[in-house]
This record gives sequence, C-alpha cells and structure tokens, in this order.
Amino acid sequence: TDLNAFDSVFLDPDLSSIPGATFVQTDFSSSPVGTICWSVPIGASGSYYIPIAFSDNACPINGTGSVGISIAIAPSLELGADLHVCDGVPFAINGYSDSTYWETISGAALVVGSNISCNPCSDPEFTLSDTTVISALDNTPGLCISTDTITTFVVGSFSSTIVPSSDTICLLENSVLDVSISPAGTYTYDWVNSGNLDDYTSNTPVFSSSVSGSFTETVSITSSEGCTISFSTTIDVLSAASPANSILPSDTNFMCGTLLNLSSSNLASSSDNFNSGSENTALWSALPSGTVGDECGSSSGLFALHFDGSSGDRSAVTVPLNLTGCTDINYCLYIGNNSSGGAPCENADNGEDVHLEYSVDGGLTFGQIQLHDENDWDLNPNWQCFTISIPVAAQTGSTIIRWDQPNYSACTGCDNWSLDDVSFSCAQNYLYSWTPSSGLTDPNSNSTNLYVPEDSITYFLYTQDTISGCDYTSQFTIIPLCDSCQTPIPSYTDSLDCYGDANGSVHVNVVGSDGPFSIALYDSFGNLVDSVGGIDTDTTFSGLAAGTYLISSSGSSSCSMDTVISIWEPIEFMAVTSLDTSFCGPGAFIYSGTSTGGVGTSSYFWSTGEIGSGPYTDTASANTILILTALDENGCADKDSMIVTVHSLPVVSIEPLVNDSICNTSGLLTLPSATPLGGTFFGTGVTGNEFDPASAGIGNHFVYYTYTDSNGCFGVDTVSIYVLNCTGIEENANNNIILFPNPFESRLEISSAYMIDKINLFDLNGRLITCIEEPKNRYILQLAHLNSGSYIIEMISGNASIKALVTKSN
Repeated sequence: TDLNAFDSVFLDPDLSSIPGATFVQTDFSSSPVGTICWSVPIGASGSYYIPIAFSDNACPINGTGSVGISIAIAPSLELGADLHVCDGVPFAINGYSDSTYWETISGAALVVGSNISCNPCSDPEFTLSDTTVISALDNTPGLCISTDTITTFVVGSFSSTIVPSSDTICLLENSVLDVSISPAGTYTYDWVNSGNLDDYTSNTPVFSSSVSGSFTETVSITSSEGCTISFSTTIDVLSAASPANSILPSDTNFMCGTLLNLSSSNLASSSDNFNSGSENTALWSALPSGTVGDECGSSSGLFALHFDGSSGDRSAVTVPLNLTGCTDINYCLYIGNNSSGGAPCENADNGEDVHLEYSVDGGLTFGQIQLHDENDWDLNPNWQCFTISIPVAAQTGSTIIRWDQPNYSACTGCDNWSLDDVSFSCAQNYLYSWTPSSGLTDPNSNSTNLYVPEDSITYFLYTQDTISGCDYTSQFTIIPLCDSCQTPIPSYTDSLDCYGDANGSVHVNVVGSDGPFSIALYDSFGNLVDSVGGIDTDTTFSGLAAGTYLISSSGSSSCSMDTVISIWEPIEFMAVTSLDTSFCGPGAFIYSGTSTGGVGTSSYFWSTGEIGSGPYTDTASANTILILTALDENGCADKDSMIVTVHSLPVVSIEPLVNDSICNTSGLLTLPSATPLGGTFFGTGVTGNEFDPASAGIGNHFVYYTYTDSNGCFGVDTVSIYVLNCTGIEENANNNIILFPNPFESRLEISSAYMIDKINLFDLNGRLITCIEEPKNRYILQLAHLNSGSYIIEMISGNASIKALVTKSN
C-alpha cells in the first residue's frame, strides 16, 4: 500500500524453512531484484515455501506488501554407503527408477543374466566375486539427471546350518537352536525378534513357546569381514504340554533289602494347587492382578491364587490346552463376602462376579462356561469346589480357559477372590517305561515295587502322552542304608511266564557279618515253603506260584531279619474270537481274533489255516466251528471257538396253473395254492391271492410267492401268466360263432351264422401259424401237429374282426 514509484523498495525474505540459505538484494527500484542462494542438503525432499515481505520505508506512511515462492525438491539418485558383500552371494542395490542405468568404474563389466539381474532397472541384484566400484545414472524424464557411485567390497562367504535339538516340541518345552558355520571364524548373530528365544545374539539360543503352531526362526550371520547371510529353521509346537512328573518313593530311608515303591506324581502341566508357593508356569500364560498367597486362605495346602489390584484385568488365563480327551474342569473358588473380614479379602458387591470362560481362537473371543454369583458366598462363606463339564465346542486341541472378574471397584483390597486346586479330568493315555527295568515288579506302569539293593542306583521314568505325543523323562536316585544285621536281599525275582503257573523263583543274596545263615521262605499264610541252612552267600527258591512271600534270615549271632517279596504273574491270557454268527443258506462270513492279558504281542493260529488276527473271509454251506489258538510272547496259550450256524433256505413252491394264459377280459384269477403256508404273493396285478389281468396289462407277467421262516431265511417261487388282448374274443357267442371242441386235441370246428372271409391262427407270441382265405360259414381245422398250449384264432368278415382263445390239449 502507498508505494511511491520513486521510493526505494526493500525485500525481506524469511529463510527459516531453508537453513543455510543466503539472500542478496541487487536492485532497490520499484521492481526490486534479490537472489536467494541455497545448497539443497542430502536427503531433502518435498517442497519448501519462502515468504518475502517488502516495504519502501518512506514516512509518514510506509508502503508494504508481501509475496512468496515455493521450491519443489526433485528426488535424486543416492546409492548409500559402501557395502561389504559375500563372494558369490546375490545382493541388491536400490536405485531410483526403472530409468537407472548401471555400469562399473572398476571391476568386471556388468552383463545381464551373469552378474546383474537387469539393466536399466531400479533394484537390480548383483552377484560379484571381486571388489567392484559401481556407478549408477538416473535420467527419469521430468526429474533431475543424477548419478552416484558405490564400492562393493567382496569378502569371503560361508555356509551355515541350524540344527534344533528337537524340531517338534510341546508347549513350553525347550529346543536349542545350534548354529554351525563353515569355515570356522568370528561371527555375530542377529535373530529376528519373535519373542520365543532367550538370546537374540547367540549361536545357541533356546526356543520355547506357550502357543502351538509352526514357527520359523531366522538369523542374520555376519562374518568378521562383513559378509552377512540369513538362515532359517522351523520348529513345530504341539497343542499340549509335556506330562511333567516327578518320582515319589514310599519311604525316605532306603534300607537294604526292604520293599520300596516308586510312583509317578503325575504332576500334569494342566493342574496347579499353588502349594509350592508359586504358580505352575506350564499351565498359565497370564495372571494379571494374581499372586500366590493366603489372603483369602486356601482350599488345600497353604496357598491359593489371590486376586487384588486397582486397575486392569483380574483374571487367570491358561496356555492353549489340548482338551480333546477331557470332560471336566475342577477347581475351588472363594469370593470375598460379608463374613470374610475386609481387606485383603474384602466383600465383593452385587454384580462383581467371577466368570469361567473358554476361547478356541487364540484368545480373540471368549465364550462363557459358568457364572459364579458373589451372593453365593454371602450365603455360604467357605471355599466352594466345582466340577464343571467342558462344552463340546471347547474340546479342541488348542483351548484357552480363563477365570475373570470383569467388574470390581478400582481400589486395592476391594472385591477380592481366590482360586485353588485347578485340574482337568482327561483321558490320560500315558505310556510308562522304567529303566533299568531289572528288579522292578512292573517296569511299564506309573507305580512299581523293588527291593532296595546294596549299591546306589538311578532309575529313569519315561512318560508319553499318546494323545498329543508329548513326553517327559524324570529320574530318581536311591542311596541305600545297610547295617551289620541286614535283611536278605532278593537280587531278582522271576515272575511267572503264564497265569496260574508255578515256575517263579527268587534269588536271595544274604549279606551281613554274622554268618553262616539260615534262610526260610514262608507263604502269605505263614506256611513254610522251603528253607536252607549253613550258607554264607546266596540261594535260590524255585517252583513258586504267584503271591506274597516272607524271606526270613537268621545268623549265628541270633540276628534275624525278614523281607517280604511278591512273585508277579501276568493277567490271565485269553483268546477271543468274533461273536458266533449265523446266516441263511450257503454264504460268506467274516471272522477275526484278539486276546486279552498275557505278555507282549500275541500270535494267532486258526483251524482254517490262517495265521494272524484277521479279519478273514470264508464261506460255509453247513454248520461249522472255527478254533482260534493264541500264544503270547511267553508261549502262554489259550483257545476260543466261533460257531458258524448255516440255516437251510425254506423250499417254496407254487402249484402249476391249469392254464398259464388268460384274457385281459377274464376277470380275477384265483392263484394256485403255495407252500409253506403263511407266505405272500406279489407281482404286477396281484392283490392277496388273486391276479387281475386287466390291471396287469397285455403281455407276460411273473407272479412271486415269498416265505420267510423263523430264522429269517427267505425263499421264493414264481409262475408266469400271459395276458392276451381278448377284446372282442368273448363276443363270439353273441355273434352266433361256435368253436367246438375247446379245448381240442386234433380237430377244431368253427361254425357261424354269417359268412367268414378269412381265418388266422396265432400263437401267444403273435406268430402266424395258419391262414385260410375261403369265404364260408363252416370250417374244420386239422391241428394235430400243434404243440399243447393256448392259441388265438382270428375270424374276419368284411371289415369286422373277432378273436377267440382256444387251447390244444394232449
């Protein structure tokens, strides 16, 4: 405003948006000129706006104004810092556009398909074996022409393998990822952070996951020369935890020769009683606001899982569990009530309930199983225990269970609750195997007995969950205590080969310092079975049946000790065939066999000659008995039989028809009698025991008689009836036509009151037998040559035609 053309004009640009820029004004006229100088920094992009104010500085009123300019930064090519690359290993360099052209300043020339994947292009892949200086020129239309260079230092390459200690593990199990590299040297490791490794810079990180699935772990390995290569391995995590257990002895003092029981604690990961003072980490994935303590007491033991806190969730959330073989959730619950005495187990108010829920989509959504109303604890202020059925929808291989209190007052020491004795009722299909097995009464059970030996020994118990495939091995070491007056030690007991045998034995190792010894063996009723005296070492008692025995040892100093032992026998071995079967008439049947009890895998031998359990298929036309002989691995034998009963088919018969041809106009035909009585006629046109030719229609029809006897066996007989088209045949009497005799044997006479022009004789199949064209009203046909049966005779007079059914008898 108020700019005088004769005043000087001064320019004042704001350069704050382009740091480092300078301004020089060279013309101060009414058309002023100034220059802004700015070196665009590396990495600059986008647009920049520069406001410019101007004035004439003339009093009394300054003339002022403003303008602005925008600077748009066109992108330029930048290849980045020099690279260290691996000899012969492909790598990429990022250009700017598909108009970027690549060439070497030093090193081998670039050849597409040999050491460069494309040219020109934006992001080619190079494969080099020598250090090379690469130049790139970008000439994208409408943008700046720019160039840059990069030096690629080629260093020695290497190979690597990742070997997991196990590539299939259970929930929360560990697998060590062992990285081996050739050639040996100094390397650094950078694993992609998946949340499942204990160390992301180690060459032997430990992998573990609380979630099932397939996981790919990737590591970038860099050599001391700068070569970096990535390698991967995959770990599969099953949807179940290991059947973790510990071995519990029946006694803590292991006296030589005494009977000791070792059993599995069956501390399945899907249970927690919190009695250790901490939670079972194999069961829980999250316990927000939950701590193990005794603020609300406990249902059993000293501790429970207690919930408090002024914000966030109050919930107990399991890891994904395999509940496919499970039926119930068992737990005990306590909710603060009018009788619980305030903080830290304060009364929960109305609506501040505890929900039991499940999720089958990894925790994204939850469905309710049970609602526990806080009012129930006002009525019964005690720990309450529950067995809740697991919904069918929750019986999956990866189900999350959650106890949650969604509503509570936002304060510590308010609306508290506690959880205890959590377990799941599942079909525990566990296999057990103890090693070493010698001296153990049952090496394939979760509980076994042994006699404490003189020397220390470590037993291992291998447990496998056959549903999930997860397994676990626990161990226990026995350090025996032996004194000068020691019990006789059964160094081994030979159990019976077969149920009911008497071939067991016990080898007794007598120890002590007051020999010679006398050894006596008594049965469970106190009867003396056998004895031996004057020995200093050991003895064997043989020919023993299954049962409990007492071994009594006495020395010269009257020191006497007893030991109780058991001779085990296998479960009675029994062969089992298929159930007896029966069927009608000659036919096929299927048979198979199995066995119960015994030891090991059984062998099967059939009286049919087959060897094996089957199933097999055979045929029988008469009653027969199949014999199965089964043998277990100890040679114990048993037999079973299968009775095959073959019922005779009933003999069904329909008496012959007097005439098996009938006119469609003849009315109902009573069917002949049939045996056995009590059967049923059926067929087209059949109702009860009558045949309706009009309903059946022209042509040949089969009539069936079926009979089923008391064994369910079925028989059938059939007769054939031919229905003739006799429309007009029965009119011969009304037309004064006489056929005589009918039936006939050799001679048939036809008489009519009218002139007959032509006579045709057909069989029942419509085949013409005889044709007579001689107009007259009386015919004598000689038909002795015809076969017995029914025939159709057609008499034509002018345009009229009459048919009749005649029968030739023997």
